[in-house]
Amino acid sequence: MTVRQVGRQTFNASRAIVADQTRLILNTNAAYKNVRELTPGAVFALTVKPSRLVLGTSMEIELAEDSSGTTVTATATSQPAIYGDIGGFYYRYVRDFLAALQQGLQTTQGSQPASSAPEYKMQTGCVGIIYTILLALFLAWMFASLHIPFLRLFIALVIVGLIANVIRIVRGGRLGA
Repeated sequence: MTVRQVGRQTFNASRAIVADQTRLILNTNAAYKNVRELTPGAVFALTVKPSRLVLGTSMEIELAEDSSGTTVTATATSQPAIYGDIGGFYYRYVRDFLAALQQGLQTTQGSQPASSAPEYKMQTGCVGIIYTILLALFLAWMFASLHIPFLRLFIALVIVGLIANVIRIVRGGRLGA
């Protein structure tokens, strides 16, 4: 089971222009590794690894052109057995890419290229929600039984992150994906 953070935005530019800007961003940012163009000008696959201390995350970028412009869909997929995005890393990866793409297109085209605001959805399974809630309950029990202030503070921060993750998934995410 994995978590997927999906971001989608439409730009007032042809797919060729958006693809060129996407290539430029992916090839100049050091956080993007193993960049592959699966379908020329349409589908890109890569690994996002912002530092040596963070595990790499798979990301796929799809470009689709229609009458309203080019819609870019960026999907960051966690490693197996990850049930949430406590630190908001996957959201940040997708958001940063779309922001860089918008800024790059704005620089090259000279006008506001986005015809829609970015939309974000987190996708995870219901089992992930249940595991997250059970983990929060277990940590709450540990918090109540431990008397070491530093560990209690750490556990409290993790519990807050877990609760925020469940709220984010239920409010803005989509279950069962």
